[in-house]
Parts: sequence; structure tokens; C-alpha cells
Amino acid sequence: RIWASTYICARKSVNVVRSGPYSLCRNPLYWGTFLMTAAFPLITCSWPLGLAMLPPIALYLLAVVPVEESVMQSRHGAEYAAYCDSVSRWWPRFSGYDRGVALDGGSIGFRRECSRMVWWVGFAVLAQLMAR
Repeated sequence: RIWASTYICARKSVNVVRSGPYSLCRNPLYWGTFLMTAAFPLITCSWPLGLAMLPPIALYLLAVVPVEESVMQSRHGAEYAAYCDSVSRWWPRFSGYDRGVALDGGSIGFRRECSRMVWWVGFAVLAQLMAR
């Protein structure tokens, strides 16, 4: 998530970001979220927690991402359509990787993402302590 945030921050409302992790797949931030979400049941060794994570993941897959892509399509038109044709929604294609230029690591979006990561790690530690 941090890598993706250094490339996008608030740029998605201005242009289509096609470099860095966004050259591998269209939703690297969501990939990061899914990986973090999947880690909680593994950390706590709790299959009920894993089952509880399925509805939020399904909500993102079936509702949030399609709506976000629809907004991007209406905002960026043909440029976004071409991006969708060349970059997979979910499965990374490493052959099309374009390093591009990340934004300044001190940007507001980057700092927010780091702050979120601290909260997620804190939540994971708390979940582990509670599971014990």
C-alpha cells in the first residue's frame, strides 16, 4: 500500500496513473488491503475471523471497485479505457512494468498511508494479544 500511495496520492482525480505499481495492475492499493486483511486470521490463527473478513472483501470486489472504475472512466474517458485494455484489474503483469517516477515521500498522501499502516499493525498486535 505504501508503494502504491507514493505513486498516486491525489493524482487519480487529475490524470490516469500508469507507472510503478499501477503499471502492474489497476488496484494495487486494494491488493495491499486484501493482503493485510488476510494476515489477521493467520496472525491470530482464527478461522472465524477469516470467515468474518469475507463479506468486506466481497463488498470491495463487487461494489467499491466497479463504482470507482466507473468514476475513473467518466472522468478520464478514452485515456482510462486504454489503460484498462493494457493493465489487468487484479492480476499483476510484470512484463508491462514501468518504474516511472514516485511522488515525494514527504507528501500528505504518503504520510497518511504510513499512519494507517501504524494503526493496522497496532490492530494486528491487539488482535494477537486478545487471541492469546
